[in-house]
Amino acid sequence: MKEKIKIILKLLLETSVIVSIVIFSVMPVSCKITESGIQILGGDYKPPQIQKVIVEDANTVSLYFSEEVKLDVNVISCGEDHNVGSNVSYDESKTRVSVIMEEEMEIGKSYELFGSVTDETGNSLTFLVPFKGYNSHVPKMIITEFQTESVSSQRKDEKAEGIYRNEYVEFVALSAGNLAGLEFVSANDGEEAKFEFPPVEVKQGEVLVLHLRNRGNGCINENESNLSLAYSGYSTNGVRDLWSESETTALGNKTDIILLRNSADESILDCVMYREEKVTEWGKKFEGYADLVSASGIYEGGELEYAMNVISKSNGKVFLRTDVRDVLKEAKNNPDFKYPVGNSGDLWTIGESSAGTL
Repeated sequence: MKEKIKIILKLLLETSVIVSIVIFSVMPVSCKITESGIQILGGDYKPPQIQKVIVEDANTVSLYFSEEVKLDVNVISCGEDHNVGSNVSYDESKTRVSVIMEEEMEIGKSYELFGSVTDETGNSLTFLVPFKGYNSHVPKMIITEFQTESVSSQRKDEKAEGIYRNEYVEFVALSAGNLAGLEFVSANDGEEAKFEFPPVEVKQGEVLVLHLRNRGNGCINENESNLSLAYSGYSTNGVRDLWSESETTALGNKTDIILLRNSADESILDCVMYREEKVTEWGKKFEGYADLVSASGIYEGGELEYAMNVISKSNGKVFLRTDVRDVLKEAKNNPDFKYPVGNSGDLWTIGESSAGTL
């Protein structure tokens, strides 16, 4: 009996040794020799991640990574489809890598960064990042009016011409500039539905209407000098009308956070918060945007208490900013006026549409 026990124990010991060797040989570890002996390091099979991309100036694009990296990259100028000469610069942490181009970008032109990064343990990431040419002439703009619901009923003349009155947002340019790189975002609709403005030059005092639904006839983008092409609902001759490609409903009817943002550096040019009276806290899809509002300094904070309180709203009514003329007058008389312009729920009222006029 004792002999059998010894044999079994011997077999168990041999088995455990073999299993230990096999496990050790496949474990994701590496080792290096130090003065104190061998140090076991945990394996790393997770590639570095791109956290954000910022167009810094006319020659520089910076990529922010989740860990220290080494970068190999090419810059491609789209349209002409040729490589742009560039150099790479690292910050002290080597998590921020700046690609410095040998020629200045063209405002609003499409470019691509194509490359790969490798971390300290050899894990790599290959990427393709599109971006727009740096805009050094961004206009100062504010949101002045918006409608969150389409009008379901059509007048007889509109019905005959296939014209609809849909959701829109009106802006006024407080200074001249180029719209390239600007984007309109609704927290309710999400980043996938954001609108990217075309590289269009605007004048100080110019009014723009962004139509958020492309439905019916007359939905024509006025990207050039002719501002009398569009003839759909809420379009006005002499006012620049721009159209989203979306054919679905837009904006939260009574609760939303809307932003005018510069995609190059993610700065907020203007924003509006509104919420239905019965809403007691921002939902999950609004929280991140409320933080952006707080950081912008445009409102006192991103909390619900600072949002416009929508007590009631009938179909066809719109939200109107009440101090637009005063703000534009200040901008024209004082080139150094404070911008972004402060906002609050008290500055807004509900009334009839006046799209295209101040």
